[in-house]
Amino acid sequence: LDPFKTLITENNILNLTEDNIAVIPCELPNGNPRPIPIFIFDNNYLDVESKSNRYKILPSGNLHIIDIKQSDAGKYQCSAKNPLTGQIVNNSQITILQIFNKPLNNQDRISLTTVYKPPVASRVLVGNNFSIECVIAGWPQPIVEWEKYGDILPEKRNEVLHGTLYLYDIHMDDRGTYICRASSSNGQSDIAYTALLEVLEPPKIIQRPDSVIRINRGESVSIKCTFRGRPEPIISWLYNGEEITINGSPVTGGILSLNQPKEGIYQCIGRNPYGITQASTVLIFPNSIKSEEKLDEHISLKKSLIVIGPNNITVYEGETIQLHCLTQTGSTVQWLHNNEMINLNLMRRYEMLPSGGLRIVSAQKSDSGIYECVASKIGFGTHTAKCYVHIQEKINLPSVSTREEIKLEIIDINQVNNNAIELYWKINELIDLYIQIQYRLNTPKGIWITDKNIYNHTITHGIISNLEYDQTYKFRLIAFNSNGKQLAISLTKRFTLKFLNQFYLPIPQITDAWITTDGKISLKWKVNDTYNDIIDGYIIYYRSINSNDNYTTITIPNLLYPITDTFTISSIELNDKYEIRMATYSNRGLSPMSNSIEISLPSCKL
Repeated sequence: LDPFKTLITENNILNLTEDNIAVIPCELPNGNPRPIPIFIFDNNYLDVESKSNRYKILPSGNLHIIDIKQSDAGKYQCSAKNPLTGQIVNNSQITILQIFNKPLNNQDRISLTTVYKPPVASRVLVGNNFSIECVIAGWPQPIVEWEKYGDILPEKRNEVLHGTLYLYDIHMDDRGTYICRASSSNGQSDIAYTALLEVLEPPKIIQRPDSVIRINRGESVSIKCTFRGRPEPIISWLYNGEEITINGSPVTGGILSLNQPKEGIYQCIGRNPYGITQASTVLIFPNSIKSEEKLDEHISLKKSLIVIGPNNITVYEGETIQLHCLTQTGSTVQWLHNNEMINLNLMRRYEMLPSGGLRIVSAQKSDSGIYECVASKIGFGTHTAKCYVHIQEKINLPSVSTREEIKLEIIDINQVNNNAIELYWKINELIDLYIQIQYRLNTPKGIWITDKNIYNHTITHGIISNLEYDQTYKFRLIAFNSNGKQLAISLTKRFTLKFLNQFYLPIPQITDAWITTDGKISLKWKVNDTYNDIIDGYIIYYRSINSNDNYTTITIPNLLYPITDTFTISSIELNDKYEIRMATYSNRGLSPMSNSIEISLPSCKL
């Protein structure tokens, strides 16, 4: 872990009235994996989980204390902990929280004060979730609202909780200026802050060259490639895996003009600080082949250039790493590290193997990251395979022993809609392990894609979206421990997505939720009666707010008489807080999720 960025010796003093929100700042340092914040209250570790209804740790690392009481007054200090190694780095800043009694006279007023103002500007990657904090105190308690300057907040993708604006699945058009405004019922002037949000995007290819370009020998040619991204991608070009230069300088720009082109593979590569992507074309002179038809047939029958790709790996500092990239004979291979080309002449600890693999001698922490094998060959195009390498400090970690061979098996695949499936699996071990889904097109050139969601051993299903209908995919599962070591891999299972004549199912609305006397959660909901006969059933999604687990789901068939509009959830823990959503389903798909509700369970049954 790095040290905290700012080492402030002066104490941070918060003077607040009861029932307001306190913010204990904790700007986390850099670390791999991302550190988690821990807090000390009056020289004792603060048990955040036991008071999850009032303690909220925000993505920024800050601690929000909701509805503060006199018992919350005292000294707070934040630290950062590496969840893998247990290393802790302390922050020298102390926050002193002083709490005053709220006025007994309803006519008394306390002016608005800023507890935590939003950052002037923030950056977020497209597709991620993001939160902007804005905490204002006063008496009576102020109302904090958010708006977007010149526009509306993203529909169905925003939520305001305790003054914090949450934006989900960030889109490019979410960039702009957001306004936090606090108002009081006592007629005071509003407090308003602006927060500029800049949305960043890895390179995406908009226009790619034809897969095969045929020109007569001696003719000139221009190859076009267009990328989009923020910041704007820098475009470079390769010929048969080698960088194209003019007078020693790399050729850049979206158009490659060649007066005396050569046969071979030309690649355009777009990169910015947040990613890299590429497209390729094969340039051929007609007299080099028998006929265009035979060439097309020949190319289509080719297999993937990469026979065996690299796997994710975790090693200790000082060890030697060997990444596989077995390719077909005649392939040109290059390696990228965190989207930067590896120069073997400058990086003496890196060695290219005859098979196309990469050996790294005496691994260092700076060697951690994403490695990508790029293989190209005339007539085949370009294929890539990625893996993640994690370098740990050399410490003694407890070994994980398995009593028997771990068996991971896909038991079923169901199509959710035209672009998504739900995968079900079982595992014969209950040790502390994690599971990820991998999938690829069922073609010779298909490359395994690893879904970003990680499931713990108690979860036995997951959804994969962004697929294409009328395509056949292969799916498999990988299991690994908390150190990143792969423990098992399942057999593959094929599934073809069919086109479903979709229509929009009604979205249920949760109207009420309560705790039963035996410590369970009962729900009541409603849907538009017009659509009741097309609904096959309901799905309830629920999860503990204090964990990062995926939703647990319950499927309920729809009965026309008596009408199905209530259900009791029994598989829950006391002294916890749950988030609950719903959806409807039929044989044609699944509706979007309903409104979200939160409900806290007491520490004992009523």
